[in-house]
Amino acid sequence: MNRRTYLAVVIMIAASTLFAVYVSLRIIIQTNQLVGEDRDEHGCMSSAGYSWCDQKQKCLRAWEEQCN
Repeated sequence: MNRRTYLAVVIMIAASTLFAVYVSLRIIIQTNQLVGEDRDEHGCMSSAGYSWCDQKQKCLRAWEEQCN
């Protein structure tokens, strides 16, 4: 592969990546829904693995800390 072909491929990959990011951001802005906005009634973020522990009165991840 010569240098000109390599440069063209790199530019096409970069342009495709930037376009995909642009489209994704447009969808997020249009739906007005940001990633990580899924808190429950206690404020625990389930998408990050948190759930409410009544005994400790806080959000925690079961694989990091026991709820007992």
